[in-house]
Amino acid sequence: MRRQQERRGHRHTQALDREEPMTSMMTTRLQTRETASPTPRYWLPPRLTTAGGEPRGVGVELEFAGLGPAETSRRLARVFGGQPRARTPAACVVESTSIGALQVEYDARALHRERYSPLLERLGLEVDESRALQAAEKLAVAVASTVVPLEITTAPIPITELEVLDTLTATLREAGAAGTEASPLYAFALHLNPTIPSLETDCVLRHLRAFALLEPLLRALMDIDSTRRLSGYATAYPDEYLERLLAPAYTPSRDALVRDYLAANPTRNRSLDLLPALAMIDESMVRDAMDEPGLLNPRPAFHYRLPDCRIDDPGWSVAYAWNLWVEVERVAADPARLERLMRQRATRASSSWPEHLALELLGRPSA
Repeated sequence: MRRQQERRGHRHTQALDREEPMTSMMTTRLQTRETASPTPRYWLPPRLTTAGGEPRGVGVELEFAGLGPAETSRRLARVFGGQPRARTPAACVVESTSIGALQVEYDARALHRERYSPLLERLGLEVDESRALQAAEKLAVAVASTVVPLEITTAPIPITELEVLDTLTATLREAGAAGTEASPLYAFALHLNPTIPSLETDCVLRHLRAFALLEPLLRALMDIDSTRRLSGYATAYPDEYLERLLAPAYTPSRDALVRDYLAANPTRNRSLDLLPALAMIDESMVRDAMDEPGLLNPRPAFHYRLPDCRIDDPGWSVAYAWNLWVEVERVAADPARLERLMRQRATRASSSWPEHLALELLGRPSA
């Protein structure tokens, strides 16, 4: 544990040394703005409801090591209520908790019975009655747990109630959960899935543009772990696509927006994965274009995959990642500001863009 803390402190110092002065100031401001408490407050985005008037929520995915599905489920049930139920040795669910159902499973498809049970049934084998199979499952889970993350997936939590996530992460940390920085092998992530305000083309386009503009600053502020950067699980949009997306003259129809996105991003492995939301518009088009259509889970939500999961750090909170996402939504909700940033990006070198954005988000005048 001491080595881990020293490594974390050294990485943090290196990150500050690399940052431009204004970016460093931005880090401090984002951690303290709008709150006088040492515990960060979860900011509210401009829109709290969808176009249909429904309250927006945020589904959260946390990846970590150090705990198994059964133990994790029992601990969550003690804090949030509900009934833990094992689906397989690799997956459990805690039903009827105070924050909705909680899925707890290893994030590796090969470990889940539903992936191979159809084949066994075709061979005439009874999945639930095979002791050898059950023993093999347990062995596979024991081996995989050294490198495969355990993942908790929450039901959508109301945006006005996100503070409960600090209770969730504290429960796991106290139980011994290990996060991204605990091992060079860990590429563990925090995924946020905020309900999209509207599936109308203008709304989707504005949020996509706002994220594309802010992503370089988000990466600088969050100092993404090197293992995750190399893993390719949360890559930026291709440059050619960015040039098209951020051109002021780009005013696509709904079908063209979906088609252009898929042509450049037929994968979930983007910092902001739009495939689940676009599948609500045209699921067949999305599935036909995807590298792995079996991974698609259509839902009217953004799939924000960039942040690390540093759950074992007592000073870490989901709020930091969430508040940075709220900055994206604030830009998306201000068409004049969004248009101004698009014009400014076209005239600035990529190396100076994060510092310029830091000035913009701090509310200082920029040239």
